[in-house]
Amino acid sequence: MESYVFIDGKKYRRGYTTGTTATAAAMAAALWALGDDASHHMSVKLPGGQILEIPVNYAPEMGTASAIKDGGDDIDQTNGLEIVAKVTLKNRCKTISEETPDHNNEDSQITIIGGIGVGRVTKAGLQVPIGDAAINPVPLKMIEENVRALLGSELGATIEISVPKGELAAIKTFNPKLGIVGGISIIGTTGIVEPMSEEAWKKSLDIELRQLKLLGSKRVVLVPGNHGEKFAVKHLGVAPEVVVTMSNFVGYMLMSAVNEGFKEAYLVGHIGKLIKVAGGIFHTHSRVADGRADLLCSYLAKVRAPYELIEAVRVTNTTDEAVEVIFEAGYEHVFEVLAKAAAQRATEHTYGELKTEVCLYDMKGRMLGASVPIEEIQAKFSNL
Repeated sequence: MESYVFIDGKKYRRGYTTGTTATAAAMAAALWALGDDASHHMSVKLPGGQILEIPVNYAPEMGTASAIKDGGDDIDQTNGLEIVAKVTLKNRCKTISEETPDHNNEDSQITIIGGIGVGRVTKAGLQVPIGDAAINPVPLKMIEENVRALLGSELGATIEISVPKGELAAIKTFNPKLGIVGGISIIGTTGIVEPMSEEAWKKSLDIELRQLKLLGSKRVVLVPGNHGEKFAVKHLGVAPEVVVTMSNFVGYMLMSAVNEGFKEAYLVGHIGKLIKVAGGIFHTHSRVADGRADLLCSYLAKVRAPYELIEAVRVTNTTDEAVEVIFEAGYEHVFEVLAKAAAQRATEHTYGELKTEVCLYDMKGRMLGASVPIEEIQAKFSNL
């Protein structure tokens, strides 16, 4: 049964996680291995006790079953992927004893492994140990409990989960950054995908902070995205290992850095994003807050720019266009003032617990301004 949520007056369809999808496939494969009649819908019990009906398919010649990941209206790179399960029974031919089953007996255990397209963990700081398949604890438990309900108490099985197109899809996820290689992760804490959920996004960003902490660093470079990371590495000489994505969640990630024990942070980003921090805006998505032109005009006034320049900046279409106007007028020193203001605001946001500096650049790759000399940043962040 489909379920919906209303956000800003719009109706969005909920979906289900890769963990729920893998569970449905495993249940269908288990029934096939048992020789039971194949049903084309599996009733998956979620961690919270809800039941979801998930459609499944069978490949008799392969001895596998599969389900399609459906994220509802929260579209990501895993949406539409086929997740395949193969179940091999361990003691199908044994006579089942009427005695209390020995769950320590290997023949009665359920073993879950990752196949093609399921990533493998190569870095610490994740919920899964290094070397294991990237199947998180909650999905592991969900697969085991749902399949156990079908197999009974004494029958054991090996369940292989694979994602035929998982390796290709993973390239456009956070997995390579997190040290998960060869495929996607099987994840999900509730089994349900909530459309446009920022919380799940934030938690994925927190993982990078924890991994950097495990490397022993007390300093972090926070960037909005790939452009910021490339600029920090190429132009500032920053070691890639210390760069962590913050997306639009500047305030959240600053406080997360404090909670993880970091002492210094450096924000590197396009002026169109980080100028907002100079105005005390710590969620930089344009739907939440903008005011870029107003802030530029305000800081131009602070450096005593002429009214004609301020008016010319006010009517520009983009921040990069405004940057060109400011350069032509010879008032580019305003960018350093902006960087220092943003750094002060960011440090104040953490009540001084995280000393924060800022570097601004434009889409041409020019460094516009920084709150401290670049040499100081290079010395601190070029290695761990």
